[in-house]
Amino acid sequence: MSILDNKLNPYENFGYLMIVICVLIAFHAIASAQQHRQVTVADIAKSGDDQILALQYDGLPGIVDFVDTNMGNLIDSIDFSPSTPLMIRLDTSGDRLLWSDSESTINVFNRLTRENTQIAPGGQFLLEDIDWSPTNQIASAFSSFIMIYDALDGSVIDSTTSVSGYITNLAWSPNGQFIASSHRAQDIFNPTNELVSTEVYEILGEDIGEDAIEILDDIGGYALAWSSDSSRIAGLKRSGFFVYNIETNSYEANINIDEELLGAIAWSPDDSRLAIGGSVIRVWDTNSWQLDREISVNGGVSTLQWTPDGQHISNNGGPDGLYIDNTPISLWQPTGPLSRVSLCSLMPYTKRV
Repeated sequence: MSILDNKLNPYENFGYLMIVICVLIAFHAIASAQQHRQVTVADIAKSGDDQILALQYDGLPGIVDFVDTNMGNLIDSIDFSPSTPLMIRLDTSGDRLLWSDSESTINVFNRLTRENTQIAPGGQFLLEDIDWSPTNQIASAFSSFIMIYDALDGSVIDSTTSVSGYITNLAWSPNGQFIASSHRAQDIFNPTNELVSTEVYEILGEDIGEDAIEILDDIGGYALAWSSDSSRIAGLKRSGFFVYNIETNSYEANINIDEELLGAIAWSPDDSRLAIGGSVIRVWDTNSWQLDREISVNGGVSTLQWTPDGQHISNNGGPDGLYIDNTPISLWQPTGPLSRVSLCSLMPYTKRV
């Protein structure tokens, strides 16, 4: 006789049913917990047309996800295993991913054709940064050297040696006419002091100018970002940020912030605001250079990008994958609403290169 046929003790039947229901709920909770994995976004790259984000994770080595910036939907997910992308950059269309690995190998992956092209082999020098030009060229920084490659065949177009020494960051201007480099080194005479500077090189045809057209001493050393019209270069310093106008050869802003955890900087699409990532996201009005607002986050922000409408900021300020402002973003898996998971749980989408 089944418990459903036992009419002598309805309370006992109800108890059995409750036990069954609780077991099913517990089983579903365990399955959901196994499906959901907390990972932190390590890097966010945005296409030149602002339509696509690429995400690289600390907790999912080898995985790079492509997300639509307008709807927040997953477009594609690539598994580069056994390689682990450490730096990622998107081209103008968002179809090609510039990436490097722990061996300092530089690659270009076309997500439409699934073809991966090695631009430069690794192993000789430590790669510090990479960036796209608006055309088919790639800039890379090895120690104090800047190399320019053709993105189609990997041929070396030009190179130069920085007068400021060790390069930490590169940024190619949106109009393709300038490359800015950030420099940081320890003062051998005063180990507690950092020697920092920022250089701006002009691109003459396909070549780098022999000398930097601007050398900003004692400022910089960290992340860089160009305004959309390529007239201003913004950069982080140890405790704050600066904005330099290369047309007027003058500083527009040099602002100190009482924090040494600053890790990211980005202009809004219309250049009216500048976002600085750290223990919070600070948004500055670029007309008055007054603090416009602060966005609380669940962890330090080391990478961020604006949404195309300039209203929100994609960032890595927490343990649940991608955040928009301070809200984690979730995606739908093909199996339907019951399997909705956070952005970090995307293994059914993964493909091998």
